Formats: sequence, C-alpha cells, structure tokens
Amino acid sequence: MGDKASGRDFAGELAAFRESAAGVENDVEYTKYPDFQILVAAPYSLMKHNDFTSIQLKDAQGAGADHEKVENNLRENFGIIDSESATQVVGRSCFRGCQWQYTQFEMYDSGEFKEEVAKLRPSGQESFLKCKEFSDQFKDLLGAPGYVAWDMALGVDLLRESVFCDYFNEVTARKMMDDLIKPLLGSFRNWADFAVSFVAGGTYSAYKNSKFDPEKAEETFDSLLELVRRLFEDGNANVWKAFAWYKKKDYFPTLDKDNLKRLVNTEQGCFVSDRISVDGAKPCYVYREEPFKNFPDSGWRFFAGDESKEYTADINNSNIFPLNVVANFDESIIPLLDAEINTAFIRKEGEEFINFKTVSDAMKERSKENMN
Repeated sequence: MGDKASGRDFAGELAAFRESAAGVENDVEYTKYPDFQILVAAPYSLMKHNDFTSIQLKDAQGAGADHEKVENNLRENFGIIDSESATQVVGRSCFRGCQWQYTQFEMYDSGEFKEEVAKLRPSGQESFLKCKEFSDQFKDLLGAPGYVAWDMALGVDLLRESVFCDYFNEVTARKMMDDLIKPLLGSFRNWADFAVSFVAGGTYSAYKNSKFDPEKAEETFDSLLELVRRLFEDGNANVWKAFAWYKKKDYFPTLDKDNLKRLVNTEQGCFVSDRISVDGAKPCYVYREEPFKNFPDSGWRFFAGDESKEYTADINNSNIFPLNVVANFDESIIPLLDAEINTAFIRKEGEEFINFKTVSDAMKERSKENMN
C-alpha cells in the first residue's frame, strides 16, 4: 500500500531494494563482533565521514572528528551533556523510540489499546491515528522487527559520540552496545533486512517529527535509501558487502561434538587456528611452547601452515579447544603430544610430520617454504 499523502509506494521500493541486496555475497564471512557493533551505525559513519569499524570518531586516514561539532550535536539535538544524560537519551531512543511506537500500533489492532487511545484528547487521537496510518504501509514488509534497526543504529552512533566527548569510556560503551545488539541478532539475518528496517524507521520518524509532512518523508526516504545502497554498492564505502552479518563461528563442523571418542586422556587445552577449526584445513605446523598459567594449557599450538603473520597475530583468528577435540579431528597429531616443550613439527598435507628440535628451527623452515 502506498502512502496516500505522497503517492509513493515506499514499501514496494524497499522490497525491490531488499531483493537486490539480499543476494550479495560478503567478502568477510565471519565479522568480528567489535567491528559488527560499529557497523550497525554505518549510515551515520558514511554521513559524517567516520571510520566504519572503529569506536573512535576518525576518518579513513586517521584524522579525528571536530570535537566542538560533535559536542554541539549531542547537546543541541539530543540534550546530552554528560554520562547521565547520555544514558537516559540512548535508553529512550532505543527502547522508547520508533519501534516502541510500531508495537503500539499493533496493540491498537488488538482492540484493548483502542480504548486507551480513545481517552486521549482529540489532538492526541488524531496524531496517533495519522502516525499509525503512515506506519501501516510498512507492516507487511517489516513484520515484528519493525523499526528496531533505526533505533539501535542511532543508539550506537550516540554512544560513539559520547565516548569521543569523554562521557563514557570505551569499555562502558561496548557493554551498553551489547544490549542494543541483542535485539538485532534476534531480528535480522543479513544487512539487507537491517537496511530495510533502518530506512523505514527513518522515514516514519521524519513523517512524525515534521508534523506529518509527506514531502519531508519522501526527502528522508530518498536520502536514507541512497546511503544504504552505497553501503552495498559504492566501492569506497561498501562495508555491508565487505563484512557479513554477525554470526558465531561454526567450529569443527564435521565433528559430532556430542559423541567424541576419548582419544587423549587429558582435560588440557590448546590454541587452534581458524584455518583448521573453521575452514577444515589439516594441522601442518604444530609446536609446543611454555603453557599459560591461567588455564589448563598444554602448550600445544596448531596451525594449517599457510597463515600470514597478520592472520596469526589477530587473536580473533584462533580459539582454545580441548586437545581431545583436535585429536578427533585429526588422529595423526596424537603421537606428537608427548613431545617436550619447545618442540615443533611441520608437514605438507598428505605427508608425515618432520620433527624440529626447536620452534625457532621450525619457523625458519616454514619461512623458507613460504618464500618458495
């Protein structure tokens, strides 16, 4: 149903956009959670020329935002002047914002809420019904998630600006973002669905806040749709194509984790590269170092052998597993496990392990092979 006031079929245009964007294959299959938190506010980052994944407000070249401009925006447009006001505004914007109104419209249709609306003054009733009529055009398209993307994206952007103005530290802001991300992960499966909710919510917000001006709604719709389209298609800003919607990694997908064989009689753990645990590559570069003291660590480290230095240095590209899990994945590592600390093994896939007296010697050999 198109908007009677403007004549635009907003829902139809958004449905067509979602169909075109839903099939986009992402370059990065597993997005890091801290990056995902900030990517939620990507339309605002694009508008304000901020980096897309850093909580700090800086551009792609590392130049920081204008402190006075950010502070003025928070104060003049949102009434944020300190941590207390920031907490209140973020909470109100995210949990009493457009999505809250969207659910009220659903309650009105149930009948009981209609009686409460009837108790409002005539002007209040008229305002409610105008907003509901405008919002109803999106109902079949959006379903239960409604405008939640619009509210949460705004919340993340406000938190970033609050960190920049020293109203919060980053640790506190990240914890608050966790509360905003949870509804999104339960509502959407990809950036296309999120984008549609974001544009619809922003369009509804513009219509309501402009006192029901259809031209303002159209202007906002066109502007927001262009922004999200660029986040998929613009080669300089296509972060929603580059980074997949957040999902937990599926570790050792070929294993029946509830029925593992008891191959190793220890509860100790080990570090395993995602190239093995996620991608399914065989361990080809294996070494044992001095175990960490703060958990039951065997000291064993398992790599596919083709990881770059940058990949290995990123802690998000490895995880800790019991040795028995790795043994179930590849039983050929079992004979190695009694080796002493500072022992290393290298092999080419399909061949036998070669024993090196020290990890340093193995690293040198690995470097030679990588150069060749």
